[in-house]
Amino acid sequence: MADIPATAGTVHFGNHLKDGTREDIGLDACTGGDAALGRWLSMIAREAMDMGLLPGISHPRIPAPAVERCWRAGTVPPEPGEISSRLDYPFNGLFSHPASGSPAGPRRLARAV
Repeated sequence: MADIPATAGTVHFGNHLKDGTREDIGLDACTGGDAALGRWLSMIAREAMDMGLLPGISHPRIPAPAVERCWRAGTVPPEPGEISSRLDYPFNGLFSHPASGSPAGPRRLARAV
């Protein structure tokens, strides 16, 4: 987990994480196809929004291109300091808001980290 910046209280990776990881146990069933992964991503996004967090995914057998195929809103790779700036609504640039000056539209409304 050292390769992912500190995310406690900012990113939701799931409610059932494997010990010592940010891998949700439900992701094991998503390694074989886009349909299952797409459903998991929608579920984790809903959970994250309910908690006021950003949705995240971490699994050694699910590469970033698979997530990008299944999550049309787009992805943001975890960069140091990037996660906290994404939470700075309305100034984060992810959401359309008069105070942010961002032209972000509905496709950019939800992001996976």
